[in-house]
Amino acid sequence: MVVGKQRPKRAAPGSMQRGQAEEDVDDLANDSPERGCSDSRSREVKPRNGGRVAPTISSPHGRRAAELLESLCFLPEVFVFDLDDTLWKGDVDCTEGPPFRLNGQRELVARHGTGVTLFEDVPEIFEWLHGTGQRAAIASHTSTPDWADMALTLFKTATGVTYSKIAGVKEMHGASKTVHLTRIAKRAGCERQSMVFFDNMQYNIDDGEAVDVLSSFTPRGLTWDKFLECLIEFDRRAVADRGPPPPVRSAVRPSR
Repeated sequence: MVVGKQRPKRAAPGSMQRGQAEEDVDDLANDSPERGCSDSRSREVKPRNGGRVAPTISSPHGRRAAELLESLCFLPEVFVFDLDDTLWKGDVDCTEGPPFRLNGQRELVARHGTGVTLFEDVPEIFEWLHGTGQRAAIASHTSTPDWADMALTLFKTATGVTYSKIAGVKEMHGASKTVHLTRIAKRAGCERQSMVFFDNMQYNIDDGEAVDVLSSFTPRGLTWDKFLECLIEFDRRAVADRGPPPPVRSAVRPSR
């Protein structure tokens, strides 16, 4: 994992829309040997589940993405997400407010039937975050942070872990995303360069890149493709900065 000491090289603002990361997706899918980290033992961080694809990731594209992520040498220390139109479709502060209830796994219903709906891939991505022991955070301009936290508490993984617990660090107020991200890094005890950020608004992406946070533009909400693209780019920059980590030597002596 890229720890706070890492400083990946920056790209131009908005670079996550297109570019090298898209080519690297194909390289990983073809098991390109150039990356040198297909053996999960060489990664700096071991997932809590031993590197297996979580069984709750059932979609073919989700399982493929999770398997490709195992090929990476480096992962961010903190995954930061916007809320409205990034994790879910709609604005929680434009609903009628609490009491909230869930209708299925993805739809949050407020008073009088208004609400928000998680984008299709978000439940599996949060399963992956929790199942592999990652840290997440929220950076949102919502004007009703208490409503947003209620929603994050109602949305849960298949094992009952709330999104609010997975994304334990939250900056939900009207300050700019540069302020959000700087505060999240400080609270999480890491450097901004060791985080990634997902948002559906280009000006927020520009703010993220301005403070050296690799930022992924998600105009149609968070998807596995965008998630994978961003992490491949994070890994590419980290490998370019540091080189791949050395393979872990086996403690078992060869038989004679």
